Amino acid sequence: MAMLKKLSVLLILFLAVGASGLLFWSARELKTDRDVADIAVIHANKIASGPQRYQEAWFEHEGRSLHYVEAGEGDVILFIHGFPSFWYSFYAQMEAFKGAYRVVAIDGLGAGRSDAPRDVDAYKLEAMAAHVNALIDHLDADKVHLVGHDWGSAFALGFAQRYPERVVTVTAMSAPPQNVILKLLQESAEER
Repeated sequence: MAMLKKLSVLLILFLAVGASGLLFWSARELKTDRDVADIAVIHANKIASGPQRYQEAWFEHEGRSLHYVEAGEGDVILFIHGFPSFWYSFYAQMEAFKGAYRVVAIDGLGAGRSDAPRDVDAYKLEAMAAHVNALIDHLDADKVHLVGHDWGSAFALGFAQRYPERVVTVTAMSAPPQNVILKLLQESAEER
């Protein structure tokens, strides 16, 4: 019985120390070492076709950095991934278009090598749209072809609604526009 008591105390102590460590670790700010190359970019260049090479870069807006990867020249196609992906989820599409376009794929906030702010306001559509709008300026583009998948699709459609003057085309895969979903949920009990 004494042995069982000791094991129980040790287990509780182990769980308490583990939980404390997890809380400490989760409270730390996530930063990417920019001096270390993105292994996905290295891999992409290793298997890529054609002379265009993939390059990574960062863009900072209001204290938050977005990591992005680009290749090619010409009109910009901006790719926005869904959850839980990162820029590389668009590698095949980038390969297909990099010979005729400048293809750019971002790591959204909280994904890949982009910043992961603790402040939830950074993830609101208005803040993220302003960040992407500033990125388009940084890329020296007036307008972009916007491609989104999953949550990136919902964001792309929301961005196009807020900044229609910045978008040539929108390709949305696997998600309807946010305003359509909200309208359906408000009007139809069957959709709830």
